[in-house]
Amino acid sequence: MVREATDRNTLEQQELLEDLKAVGGKVNLVAIIALGLLAISILLNVALYLHIQRVLHKPCFDPHTGSRPRRIFQPSIASP
Repeated sequence: MVREATDRNTLEQQELLEDLKAVGGKVNLVAIIALGLLAISILLNVALYLHIQRVLHKPCFDPHTGSRPRRIFQPSIASP
């Protein structure tokens, strides 16, 4: 009687261990996908930051051509 209960418990623990391993594999897969998405997000943020820095720091005067770039914003002069 005790032997049968011990055998049942052993089988049940083995099944639980197999289920735990299967769930662990799925959790690892989700974690790897999440880390990949995080890495892609960081790379896109760095690329966007560098692009914005390049756009904002264009020179106001080109010494090679002697010309100024077109102004995007023309302030209006308010008449009194």
